[in-house]
Amino acid sequence: MEQIIEVFEPLKSPWREMALPLLSAVLLVIAQVLQLRNKNIERNRRIVFSMLLFFGAVIALLSAGGIAINAYKFQRVTVSTSAVSIGKKEIPYSNLRGYLIREDREQSWVNSDIQKKAVRSLVLEEKNGKTYLLPEEYYELSHLIATLDAAFSQWKEVGRQ
Repeated sequence: MEQIIEVFEPLKSPWREMALPLLSAVLLVIAQVLQLRNKNIERNRRIVFSMLLFFGAVIALLSAGGIAINAYKFQRVTVSTSAVSIGKKEIPYSNLRGYLIREDREQSWVNSDIQKKAVRSLVLEEKNGKTYLLPEEYYELSHLIATLDAAFSQWKEVGRQ
């Protein structure tokens, strides 16, 4: 029986980020319905304005869908004595090629010496080549890496004996 050492939940909730696009879509649809009922505006302007409101609502819904898809990628990470689980996918330490911290730096277009932003991520790689990316924005990386290091080294020592 494997023992769960620690569970790491994503730091961000997608619902807070999805609220603005969803609210915008609802308001645009309501504005479209009210605008179509307004007979004071001439017919051609009413149709063009209705089309703009419709396309705005579609763009807002698609952006909310993109946020939901992005949030689905970042799931609960469980570190146990014999495996790491990301969501429902379990990666045994025997199938884990290794892990490393990757830092992506965004540089200024004007001056290449100026660094705008740096994003750290933990990359887990299986022996079959599949990789998993756990960004610092969604997980507490320092604690996750310390826990993973301790569990992985303990698993190596038990395997040698």
